[in-house]
Amino acid sequence: MQEVEICVVGAGHGGLVTAILLAQKGYDIHVFEKNEENQLSYDWRDDIDWHAFEYAGLADIVNKDEYYIMFNYNFLSPDQKTMLATNLPPENREWSIARRI
Repeated sequence: MQEVEICVVGAGHGGLVTAILLAQKGYDIHVFEKNEENQLSYDWRDDIDWHAFEYAGLADIVNKDEYYIMFNYNFLSPDQKTMLATNLPPENREWSIARRI
């Protein structure tokens, strides 16, 4: 069987998942990324329900100092005439973390 080398261009989420899956299948993978390691991923935040960490068994290892609890959300209708504000109790609010963390 001929040895296959695969180059993955971009170390974003899709590139890294692709590289991992192909490496698990035995392919020789090379990942190329133009950015420095501390600049990988998008510079935005992800919101997540804290119970997801508990469900995955990660609640004890997650550093809560890197997260903050989201305040209530406000939504504007497509016609931009009606504002809908949520008023969730703190235990139902999502947690937010910088994606690069």
